Amino acid sequence: MEILKKYLPVFTGVIVFIVYLTTIAPSVIQIDAGELAAVQALPGVAHPTGYPLFTFLGYLFSLLPLPFTKIFQLNLLAAIYTASAVAVFVASFTIIIENLGAFRKAKKQPKAVIKTRKTKKVTEVKAAESTVEVNIFENYPLLKIIVPAASGLFLAFIKTVWFQSTGVEVYSLHLLLIITTLFFLLKGYIHTVNSKGELNKYWIYFAISLGLSFSNHMTTLLILPATAYLFFSAFGFRKESFKIIGKMLAVFFPVLIINYALLMYLASTNPMLNWGNIHNFENFWRHFTGKQYSIWLFSSFDAAKGQFEKFITNLPIELTLTMIFSVGGFFLIIKRYFKLGVFIAILFLFTVIYSINYDIVDSETYYLLGYVAAAISAGFGLMFLAELIRKEELVLAVIVPVIILVNTAQIYINYHSVNQSGNMIFENYTRAVLDVADPNSMIMTYQWDYFASPAYYFQYVENYRKDVIIVEKELVRRSWYHNQLGSIYPEYTSKLKNETDLFLNLVKPFELELPFDAARLETSFRNLLQAYIRVALEEGRSVYIGIEVLENELKSGEITLPLGAFIIPDVLFLRVVNEDRYYPAKDPVFEIKNQKQDNYYTRNIEFFVASNLLKRALYEAQYQKPDRMKIYRDKLLKDYPGFPIPEDAKKVLDIK
Repeated sequence: MEILKKYLPVFTGVIVFIVYLTTIAPSVIQIDAGELAAVQALPGVAHPTGYPLFTFLGYLFSLLPLPFTKIFQLNLLAAIYTASAVAVFVASFTIIIENLGAFRKAKKQPKAVIKTRKTKKVTEVKAAESTVEVNIFENYPLLKIIVPAASGLFLAFIKTVWFQSTGVEVYSLHLLLIITTLFFLLKGYIHTVNSKGELNKYWIYFAISLGLSFSNHMTTLLILPATAYLFFSAFGFRKESFKIIGKMLAVFFPVLIINYALLMYLASTNPMLNWGNIHNFENFWRHFTGKQYSIWLFSSFDAAKGQFEKFITNLPIELTLTMIFSVGGFFLIIKRYFKLGVFIAILFLFTVIYSINYDIVDSETYYLLGYVAAAISAGFGLMFLAELIRKEELVLAVIVPVIILVNTAQIYINYHSVNQSGNMIFENYTRAVLDVADPNSMIMTYQWDYFASPAYYFQYVENYRKDVIIVEKELVRRSWYHNQLGSIYPEYTSKLKNETDLFLNLVKPFELELPFDAARLETSFRNLLQAYIRVALEEGRSVYIGIEVLENELKSGEITLPLGAFIIPDVLFLRVVNEDRYYPAKDPVFEIKNQKQDNYYTRNIEFFVASNLLKRALYEAQYQKPDRMKIYRDKLLKDYPGFPIPEDAKKVLDIK
């Protein structure tokens, strides 16, 4: 029993890790996974805020001689981070239930004892409540093992928490670091309360952990309001308290500064991937503060309302049956352990308030700290259930099956949407686009989540089709991107020097938040994009653009083609050509079909592929090449039978 209790966090983490192994992705997944895997493996500098600790730890792990591809090895690291986070959570929950007295609301001592019948009755009731609490853990010592482990499992299989274990992302390490910070915060608070206000080593450990956490992700700031509450509850709001804060800051800042100093040094070596080019303080500060993403933070009331509605709608899906125990447990905490209740409420509310004001598609990960708070409450929900039962012979007989039922339901409900074990769609799409591209061609796109980010990994880590130049249209707006392109494709970009220099001169005051000429800047940007296409054509390169560029920028006139250029459908992208004639294309021999993944990102890939196959089939029909038309038409019907084809197109393609 003692061994099980001592190593309970480890045992729970191992069990969770084994389950995670069944859902881990074999390759890159959506959004930033390809870029983040590349900066870890090379190493390089990632998008803001840089994530230095994530990068350096990933780089060291990628050096281990494991018999896997680099991407799977780094996906495995994400599973290790997430399972470890669950283990630390179990240890944190155990600390809480073993020190519940530290969270009781302080009560004033009565001035005199009034011995009345009513007073005696109240005293007896309070004593009974206290006895129930003691009996739950003293009479049933197994509950000290079962409840923390169950709470850890509740957290582990929350949908968004679980998803962090499936592939490369900064949030897996963030979860581990923020829970570790929470662990030392609780240890420091409890030791201070028990020692009547003395500073202890755990506050220093907390400061170190906080510095490491900020070195990975800036949403670590969401723990600060709840930290302030526990800190001042322990030390009081007095002069000595601020001296203690000063000591902790003296530890915190060096940890943070060292990590980012190492990242700046890496940037100064001009690595292949060098987002932000943070070789000087000006560039570093924009990167460190995530300046380019500030437009989505606190953007509007309507945006916050929409994100809040999305959060409320998703909450029952995220927590499943655990939500019932979270609500019940929170009411028990507030009633009996007021300080803990306030702490949990602050964690949850500040996380939600901040996150609903960040207007991005993939906002789910910003609620992770809120889910941690919900999992703590869920554990107390189990305690509440045990207290309701009370009868010794029924407590374990009921609690254990309930835990099994809730976790089984949670795993069953979330498994399909979380499972990435067969997800090859992003790799297949990226490789297919590169495969059908001619040698030394240029691709202009802003399919970051689906192609550009994964291409970073395949081109620069696996050295797959490095001859293909990829220009991410939206990144062209950033001054640092031209330094990166110049380092990778010096011969090509040197011919764009005039247009690039003009754009950089105009964009600099914009980035520094100084007065700038918006009209000239936009005109320069458009001319630069056109120059990328023109120079590539002049060099005899094949030029491809994403369908999104056609539907948005070209049709709206934001981008204009060089004089005499035309757009024709190719296989997976559109092609820019100099002559208005028939151009052959490669056969669509790729396999990109969605392997049981159904989400916003996979549906967009399906749309890109199916739309291009349809356009190419119609192009072949236009030039009266029925045999070629059938190849693309049949591929479309076979792989995407549900894709909506206009009636007039069906007639042209002879689709019944």
